[in-house]
Amino acid sequence: GSMAGRRRIVEARSAVVALLRDAYRNRDRVGVVVFRGERAEVVLPPTNSVELAQRRLAEVPTGGRTPLAAGLLAAGGLALAHRRACPAAPVRVVLLTDGRANAGLGGDPWQDALRAAEVLRGTGADLLFIDVEKVHPGSAGRNRHLAEILGAGYVRIEELRAERLLEVVRGWKR
Repeated sequence: GSMAGRRRIVEARSAVVALLRDAYRNRDRVGVVVFRGERAEVVLPPTNSVELAQRRLAEVPTGGRTPLAAGLLAAGGLALAHRRACPAAPVRVVLLTDGRANAGLGGDPWQDALRAAEVLRGTGADLLFIDVEKVHPGSAGRNRHLAEILGAGYVRIEELRAERLLEVVRGWKR
């Protein structure tokens, strides 16, 4: 929901398609989990189909609350399912978020997100946290802390642009 700024969501969609095009060349697959309202949903199971990704991402609604913990848990479930289906393939999770957890799993949304981060870390996936939060008083360090709990690489992107995101993911030390 907090990513609902029209330009930001267009850039996020473009970035996923760019990642998929890049992954296609390497015979990788890309899956997408979105989280909004009270739940998370796998909108794109791991695939190398650019057409399917574009179709599915065009249908993703925006707005509403941000259940970050549910998103982290869904990403963990997707990572484990992919690991079982393709045991030899590396599993990498790129978490693109502003970290504004405001819908929890029954408790404090931020504490729920921290617990969910520990579960995601336990999947053994390589994790990269791309922080798109616009810095404001009180937000400094919070997302970096979440990335540390995840055991994830951490990168801030002030202005979300598909080209910049692709550059960051390509340069990510795996």
